[in-house]
Order: sequence, then C-alpha cells, then structure tokens
Amino acid sequence: MEAVFNSNRSRRINIRKKYQKEVFYSTGSMLFPAKIKNISMGGARVGSGNLSGLTKGIEIFIAIPFPKKQGYLKRKAIVRWIDNDQFGIKFNRRKNVRKNYQREASFFSDSIIFSAPLKNISMGGAQVDCMYVSEIKYGLELYAIIPFAIKPGYLTRKAIVRWVGKDQFGIHFI
Repeated sequence: MEAVFNSNRSRRINIRKKYQKEVFYSTGSMLFPAKIKNISMGGARVGSGNLSGLTKGIEIFIAIPFPKKQGYLKRKAIVRWIDNDQFGIKFNRRKNVRKNYQREASFFSDSIIFSAPLKNISMGGAQVDCMYVSEIKYGLELYAIIPFAIKPGYLTRKAIVRWVGKDQFGIHFI
C-alpha cells in the first residue's frame, strides 16, 4: 500500500483527529491509565506517566471511550514508537470483519439438530445465541444452514465450535 502525502509532506494514510480522552491499556496482566492525544482509523498517539513494560513492537490491548455514548471501543494494537512520556500505536486489523446478523439459522451434527439465532457473522465464523448450550461442546463439528440476508436461499457451511459461554457459542467455518 502506498502512503498518502498531505500538504505538509508527512506520510499519512488516515487523517488524525485531536481526541484528549482518558483511556486504559494493558500489557499482559497489568492495566495502566493514559490519555489519547490524537487518533485516526489506523492508530493513536497516547500519553502516559508510566511507560514501564512498554517496548517498541509489543502488543497492547486498549479501551477507548466513545465520545458521546457509554461504553468503550476495545482494540488490540502494536506499539510503533516511544518518546519520553508518550507512545504511538497501530491498531490491529481484523482479517474477518464481523457483521451484525440477527437471523435464525439451523444446525446439525451426528448427534444434534436445532435452530438458533445468529448474533453476528464474518467470513471466518459466527456467534450463536442458544438455550441448548449444555449440549454444545468445544470442538464439536457441525453444519450451519444460514439464510441469505437479502435474497431467498441458504448457505450451508461446515463449522467447528471454538468457544462456549452462557447461552451462546462461537463457531469457526472450516
């Protein structure tokens, strides 16, 4: 990908915006407060009084508050540079973007047949809301019959259960 140059000749793919919000980031099991100085779709400049444990190239997890809504955007990021009391991060990109997909799908394996609503879906898998979660086990191979969103018809995909939670589970398409 070629970099886009703006009028002051700096390499910039995404436009930076001043943000000035308190955030939290973690490195492993440690949680640190910080403040975002500016942000773009690709990354952010973060100020922090404590940079212990940060090194260039380390992956962090950052929680950024929404401007007017309650809640946080949680993203993994890579530290690209460190300078005095601030550092720059590049957000990790999801390979398979999740889409909100509130549709009933059917599932079957050698031992079970049921229908359940999908909560979200991507090219790689889906999250399923399910009352029958007690019968769903990690590693279970099954088939998902998923209705198309706009036109009539269905897509049948083989999948494997990757995680099981309270009244929901996640599948990975194989």
